[in-house]
Amino acid sequence: IYTRDVIDAVYGAKDMYNKFNAFMDGLKGELIIKDWKSYAYDWRYGVVDIADEGTKYENEIRDAVAEIESLAQDSYSGKVTIIAHSNGGLLAKALLTRLEREGVTSLVDRVVLLASPQLGTPKAIGVLLHGYDQEQALGFLMDDAEIRAVAKNMPGVFGLLPSQKYFEQSGSVPIRFETEISTEAFRTAYGTTIDSASELTEFMVGDADGRGEAVEMYDASHANRAILEDALFDHDTVLDMWTAPEGIEVIEVVGIGLNTVHQFKYEQFMERKCLFCSREAIYKPVPQFSLFGDETVMGYSAEAYEGEKQVWYVDLKSAKESESDDAFDVEHADIANAIPIQNLISNIITEDTRNTPFVYDSRPVFTGDSYTILSTHSPVSMEVTDSEGRRVGMGVDGASQTDIPGSTYMELAGSTYIIVPQGVEYDVSIKGTGYGSMTFVVESLTGDTQTRMSLAEVATITPSTTIALSVVEDTFSNLMIDTNGDTVIDQELTPQGEVVIPKGTYLALRNAIKALPVHYGYKRHLLALTNLAEYFDKKSLTKKRFALFESRILIRIEQTLKYAVKKRQLTQAQIAPILKIINTLK
Repeated sequence: IYTRDVIDAVYGAKDMYNKFNAFMDGLKGELIIKDWKSYAYDWRYGVVDIADEGTKYENEIRDAVAEIESLAQDSYSGKVTIIAHSNGGLLAKALLTRLEREGVTSLVDRVVLLASPQLGTPKAIGVLLHGYDQEQALGFLMDDAEIRAVAKNMPGVFGLLPSQKYFEQSGSVPIRFETEISTEAFRTAYGTTIDSASELTEFMVGDADGRGEAVEMYDASHANRAILEDALFDHDTVLDMWTAPEGIEVIEVVGIGLNTVHQFKYEQFMERKCLFCSREAIYKPVPQFSLFGDETVMGYSAEAYEGEKQVWYVDLKSAKESESDDAFDVEHADIANAIPIQNLISNIITEDTRNTPFVYDSRPVFTGDSYTILSTHSPVSMEVTDSEGRRVGMGVDGASQTDIPGSTYMELAGSTYIIVPQGVEYDVSIKGTGYGSMTFVVESLTGDTQTRMSLAEVATITPSTTIALSVVEDTFSNLMIDTNGDTVIDQELTPQGEVVIPKGTYLALRNAIKALPVHYGYKRHLLALTNLAEYFDKKSLTKKRFALFESRILIRIEQTLKYAVKKRQLTQAQIAPILKIINTLK
């Protein structure tokens, strides 16, 4: 395995550095710079090792320091500017540490840290433990289960975990445990929050809480202790302690305004893994979002350098929503492609002080912006479509589709999340992809405050299930549930999960029985009794004595359902709507 070149695009679906490479070629063509080189490195490894040992290519080992020396020899100024995007910022610090050790820091005049997770970022926790959000990029190559297995032994991924300085500077905790039965082992071992790098290490490794090997994606995996401790050591001794030698200017470019995970809240859900299985309590990591980030890196980390510096904040939210000619639609992975970012870099190189659209020297505030977070926890897919036909969901090509401005789509641990700005009118479509049950959650996000608005549990999900609802003026309609795909609504729930009891009709009784999560033979028996009761109901219109027969059969249906609860084939909650219909029929 060897490194070939910088990633221009991912299978042609996502432009990574194509436009940035063209921009740098343009600077060279205009004689603003004499030359430039991209340094593609093997991001599986830790940045300190890469800085010291170089990167293996097909026929050589390329040394980044040698690249700097080569460029400096022919530079107009005799110096080199390092532009380091994302994890490249950590590599830049490691390289500059080596240059200082070798006494050749005079080769560099400045370093631009572009959206760099200098102290790590909480998203890396989800990648390592749950294969989080891989449909955004690496999902083109492998699914979340495969990336979780591979990442377990990748030092480069571990280097992106929050370091001790992240905890100290951000004042934020990346993990919280709700007080529920399924999280009891976590709370006993670590308390209700993970609030230090040492505690994060113990949770990631998992020895203290006694959890087994991860089977489902919501199960927290076990991290490699040796690699994790090495990564945190590199942060503590090199990366987080680094200060620029005299003569080297530090410039941070911080992307903000996009919904970014700043915390994982582990909470309990009741789920069934098959149609006839009993429900069980499981924990799941529920992402908590903040607008102070670029969808991957929290701003606390991107602005973390403590020495003298320039800081520029990129308002990615306004740039995405604006209809001006300067607007751009990028996030963390492709931020270098945005024209205003390239103009900023050009201004930095030429020491030009002109303003750049959507780029500011003080942090924009988004406290008035509010979003709705929809999530499904079950074997279903979910998509949102607004009145203009714009869609948010998973595309047929396996890449997320976010046509509604300001929207976000992500998957985590078998759950789906869609974030939509409040004030947008849209329809929600949910389709079954397997057998089990579903929990539908609605939350409100204002600033960094995420509030639970409603939760509805759907007892039966099959591959034929469809659920539809609509949102108008931020008010949710009831969930209309067709369990078996026959276009007949089998159940109606409020957003809070309350069953909407239809008028006492035999059609309603039949539909409610059909929706029960039991064997068809059992439902056939109940339906036969229902048909017989309806027969006597019609007869009672002419002869009152038949009303007694009808009542006795309805009581027989009640007794059959209660017996199923006693045998744990059904739950009291599952039969309660049917008992209410029977009471109205009586």
